Amino acid sequence: MKIRTFALAILLCLPAALSDAQSGDGILRVGDRPPALDFKSYGSDKVIDWASLSGRVVVIEFWATWCPPCIKNIPHINALAREFRDDNVTFISVTYESEGIVEKFLRNHPLQTVIGLDNDFAMFKSYRAWGIPMTVIVNRKGTIACVIHPDRLSDSLIREVLNGNVPRVKPAQAWSDPQGAEQYFRSLLKKGQSEK
Repeated sequence: MKIRTFALAILLCLPAALSDAQSGDGILRVGDRPPALDFKSYGSDKVIDWASLSGRVVVIEFWATWCPPCIKNIPHINALAREFRDDNVTFISVTYESEGIVEKFLRNHPLQTVIGLDNDFAMFKSYRAWGIPMTVIVNRKGTIACVIHPDRLSDSLIREVLNGNVPRVKPAQAWSDPQGAEQYFRSLLKKGQSEK
């Protein structure tokens, strides 16, 4: 009897724990509309918004030049961008860093994606992208298909989303201290700009 009561108590607490993890500072939820795209396109004056991407699958990668897992992921994301260049898939790599820092970095690590320079952390905040690298995939209907660590990003996962399915994949973990992460990122940005 005690075991059943304990198991029931755990089951009753689970929905609350899950909803807490997906609300407020948690990761974005599958099926939700994504926040606005608020970035400057590196090397282009073209404005990219959700209306201009209508009917496309969009893979948004949050990254930074100082982040070793982000750098390690560049060949993988470039390979996927090449593989899906003739499909309705757009790859966007969003960093909060300045154009000068990104330009210097790209000389040694070219990206074959749209590179977005975040507008004063607007996207990092709205997408809750403090645990970088982080990937958000938006389906053709304009809703979130998944939020994952990019090591789970594969051609088969993208094809699932292209086919209108919701991939069964482990979601990214929410960052425990968004304010602390933003302060740290801002300090790195300030330091990087002063070293130019």
